[in-house]
Formats: sequence, C-alpha cells, structure tokens
Amino acid sequence: MATMLKAGFGEADLRAPLGGSIPGYFADRKAEGVLDPLMAKAIVLQQDNNLLALVALDLIGVPAPTVAACRKAIAATTGIPASKVLIHASHTHTGAALPRSTMLKGKEDDSTKIVYPGEPDPDWLVTLPDRVAQSVRLAVAALKPSPMHLGSSMAPDLAFIRRFRMKDGSILTNPGYANPNIAEPLGESDPTVTVLGFPASKAAVVIFGVHPDVVGGTKYSADWSYHASNAFRREVGRDWNIVLLNAACGNINHIDVRNPKQGRGYEESTRIGTEVGLAAARAWKTSEAVEVSRLGIASTIVESKIRVVPEADLVEARRILKDDPTKAQPFNGLHANSAITLATSLERSQPAEIMAARIGPVGLVGMPGEIFVELARMVQHDAPLEPTRTIGLCNGSLGYIPHAQAYEQGGYEAGYRSARFAAGTGERWAEAAVKLLKGLA
Repeated sequence: MATMLKAGFGEADLRAPLGGSIPGYFADRKAEGVLDPLMAKAIVLQQDNNLLALVALDLIGVPAPTVAACRKAIAATTGIPASKVLIHASHTHTGAALPRSTMLKGKEDDSTKIVYPGEPDPDWLVTLPDRVAQSVRLAVAALKPSPMHLGSSMAPDLAFIRRFRMKDGSILTNPGYANPNIAEPLGESDPTVTVLGFPASKAAVVIFGVHPDVVGGTKYSADWSYHASNAFRREVGRDWNIVLLNAACGNINHIDVRNPKQGRGYEESTRIGTEVGLAAARAWKTSEAVEVSRLGIASTIVESKIRVVPEADLVEARRILKDDPTKAQPFNGLHANSAITLATSLERSQPAEIMAARIGPVGLVGMPGEIFVELARMVQHDAPLEPTRTIGLCNGSLGYIPHAQAYEQGGYEAGYRSARFAAGTGERWAEAAVKLLKGLA
C-alpha cells in the first residue's frame, strides 16, 4: 500500500535584467522596469520512491536546450531525475527573452528567413538554470506529508476564442472590437479552474487557460497569473502559495469582441487575474480530499514533420518579396518569409517531448507548444483519468499546434509563421499523451 503523499513548495526570482529584450510582439522591446517579478515556482510531490517536480516559469516559452540545462541543474542539486521534471512556461508576453527553439535552417539567403526580434541576455541565460533549480531545492526542503484535495469551479467571461469566421467566409484572428463583419467564433473556450490543494504544505496547483498578453508595454510582468496568486492568498491565507499552470490556450485570449469598452493593460490584467484567483479559492473551499493511490510520470518523443508548403504558396511568397516586401509579413494572410523558410528547410522534422503525469485520480499532460483547446478536449475525452488537464508550453516551445481543421481554415495561428508542423501533428501528440496516461493508469 502506498504511503501518504508528501508535498513542498519553493520559488525563486528569475531576476531578469533591465535593458533585456521582451519577446511576444513583432518588434523588439527593451525592459525599462518591473511591474511585478518574474518567478520560478515549483511544487515537488513524493510518494515512496516516486518523485515529481512541477515547475512554472514566468516566461513566454522555454526551448528544449534550456529545459535540458534546467533539468540538469535540478538533478545535480536535488537528485530528482530529469525525466521526473516538468518545466512549464506561462507564456507571458512581458517576460524576458530566451533563444528560439523553432528556428529552421533554410537553403535560401537571409532575406527569406523568419526574423524574431530581441535576443536573450547571455549572462542572465547562464545563471537561469541555477535560479530555476533553486525553486525546486526549496520545494524539496519543504516536503511534508499532506493529503491532496481536488476541486474545480468556473471563471466565465475571462477567456474567449480569438478565431472568427467573417461574413464573407474568411477566417481572421483578433478581428477587432465590435467588428460588424464577424459571423461566429470558431470554437468554445474552457472556463474551468482546477485546483489540487495540499493543506499541510499550504500549497496548491491551479490550472486555467487564457493567453497572457494583457499587459503590454516595456516593463516586466507575469501578467494575470501574478494577480491570481495574490487573490487566492487573500481568500485562503497569506501563508499559502500556488503554482499556476496555463492550460491549452493557443486559440484563446482575453478579448471579448462584443465589448467595445474592453479593458487593457495592467488594470485589466489585475481584473482577470483576480477573477481567476477568486475562482480558484472557491474551488479550494469546496474541494474534497482524494486518495492518491499512485504517483507517476512518463514521457515520449514524437518526431513531428515540418509542414509542406504548396508550390502555389511558394510562388506567391517569392512574388510578394520581389514586388512588394512591405506586404511580406501580415498578421492574417500569407507570411512570405515563413513560407519560403519552411519550404526550403534542411530540417524536415523536429522532436517533441510529450509528458503525462498521474497524481491519484488526476491526469496532467504537458505539450511543448501553444495548444488549441480542441486538442485538450480530445485528450480529456479519451483519457482514463478524471479530470485530465492539458498544459501548453511544457518542456519545449515549438510554436502553435492547431487541430487539423484549422489548417484548412487559415488565420494567424494556422499560418506559416505560427504553425510550422504538418496538419495532424496536434492529434498525434494527443494520441501519444493518452497512451502515456493509460500506461500510468
């Protein structure tokens, strides 16, 4: 019979340098200040000899080489094997820059390559793994026996599908507030807030999904997750801490196109985060203790094919670059540079690490991209554990991962700049995740 679960929380300031690049937009931004700190937060779980570390970083994404460096530092200082560590990026658009892991080696000249603004600070990058490892060391030091409580609640009207069918039949992402040409959204968001609470350790895992691109500007911020943590602690207790995992939100953001008075900036980020935190507190207060009969984690590598660019799109991309380069990089539409880079890439596949964890009756899935909510529902439908939540940008950062239908529809997320892998990649990842969960169950 399994012994009682142990849980511990730890955190460390990532200390991103001022003057460094802030990724997330199409032009470089240099950090001029700090609205709230960028953190590494970790919960470590132990049962008998089984260990699991869940680490959340206030960054837009963490490429696989940086994940490997962080895992190496964690293993060296805590003894937790790299295979038992899930590293998640919240995807805040006001975090610090890391190297891109989605760059492809093309055959064409530099003028056709995908350009990403901003570069990471090399000195900060060297020290980052140790700061991440510090959060896990503190979590290990804080381990104590604790029951697990499971709860859920709803946080409606905070997360919205951002892809729309227009009245002319076209598909647009973020078509604008109160746009009269909108016909319908393409899908439904998920308002569910899931909480795994460990009362003896005064720590909780909180799961909710919405794109953290609310704050904007040139100051570092964890975006809405910072305010969610504050609101939860005000309601549950100042001595509590949470690790927030951002669920599948590749096609979801905070913009309600029906509301021409939609809030923006730090004030709106505070409102959204507060509502998430209050929903998490409600979930905790109505939660029930559940038996953790098994703690386990497993992963697999899925070789993911680079998408094939149709000859007609390649011809058109080259024509645009030749005749009118100012139209080569639209938000919605044919992104000429990306189309050429993908079509001529020397790499035709990249590895994707899919991870699954079992915490008693709960399943967690980590995928290394910006996952569409439909793929998370696919995993949930076939998973043997209830609930099962899918978390994006875990153990890598491979761009947008739409469902197959989105490739036919178009829009920013399914364009060549955003979705670099072949249609069906997301479904293959989902199938791999379900297989892992069944093995754990």
